[in-house]
Amino acid sequence: MRIGLFETDHFEVTHTLLRLFDNGTHELTLFVYDYSWRQLQYLLEEQPARNLSVIVRAPEESRRQFIARMQQETGQRQLDLLLLNTVADNYLHYAAMVSKLRPRRILLTLHDIHQFLDTPPGLSLRSWASYLGKRWLLKNIQELNVLAAPMQTYLQQRLPAKTIHLLPGAFFEGTSYREPAMPVEQLLRLVVPGSVDPRRRDYEQVFTLLEAARVKGFAIEITLLGAFTGEEGANLLQRCQDYAAKYDNLKFFGKETVHQSRFDQLMQEAHLVFTPSVIHTRMEGKVEEVYGLSITSGNLADCIRYARPWLIPAALQTPEDREPAIIRYTAPDDLPGLLKSLQEEPARYAALLQRALTVSRTYTLENIRQQNPDLFGG
Repeated sequence: MRIGLFETDHFEVTHTLLRLFDNGTHELTLFVYDYSWRQLQYLLEEQPARNLSVIVRAPEESRRQFIARMQQETGQRQLDLLLLNTVADNYLHYAAMVSKLRPRRILLTLHDIHQFLDTPPGLSLRSWASYLGKRWLLKNIQELNVLAAPMQTYLQQRLPAKTIHLLPGAFFEGTSYREPAMPVEQLLRLVVPGSVDPRRRDYEQVFTLLEAARVKGFAIEITLLGAFTGEEGANLLQRCQDYAAKYDNLKFFGKETVHQSRFDQLMQEAHLVFTPSVIHTRMEGKVEEVYGLSITSGNLADCIRYARPWLIPAALQTPEDREPAIIRYTAPDDLPGLLKSLQEEPARYAALLQRALTVSRTYTLENIRQQNPDLFGG
């Protein structure tokens, strides 16, 4: 089978897709932006994909030109399946490509359901082109993909005539698993992975927790593991720099992307993944997304890949199978007591870590393939 994958910036998800489709007999073609390919090269070092051709968007090549090249290559290579993993612009051009590639099997991953389904046209020609392109894509694509079970259930309710696949954004591989080196009773390390974006996470909770830890006298360290983005991100970066000038329990990076090797190291050193998620947000435009329902946190994939317990707000919807490895809090004021108790009773943390490992072990490549026989042959 000849399979094509397209990616702009969700390189971790595409790494999972490459490994899932790499069965030794498929011929794989990856259409990818340069940034994602650089990160993917690191992820593929230990186990390179077999029978893989890579087509990277050139620096002088516009997005529309790359779409046209992907259409041409898909036809010339006679691809049987094309999975578009991230489509976030030029919707009309993608839709035109899809219409010309029919009846070839095409899948589209939806990362922000409301943004794709519910964004109304505005007054500009660009907004109308975006609106019409999304409608055209939905008309011509019968199979969609999402990254979390609550999204699958919700999208199937919204689009009952479509086939909705669930391919998680990560898989677990035991050979890369590491337990935290630092005993939890000495220093509790929390990591907040992902771009530092106040639209996604409430960073006020980070500072509230750091202050409470100093007052109540328990040792924690929080790492913001991602690049600061946008104007609000720049303001938050300044606040972090001011804090770090006085205290040493907040670690962070600047505006540059964290290299995957450094990301891996800090995730493996962490005791907990902390996601102070907002629930209702507006990512692009005027449409509200609901975290856990219409959009999922990439931290779900981080917890799968690194087998770490997850500290999240009580209102955040998650896949049911993750629940044994989750600590939920109703209000930020609950956090100090929850974390202090883990330090005072390290056996509780050890049991929690073991449950996280048990859950992650269900996300092997083979298990994911067996759960999706229509894509991977049963």
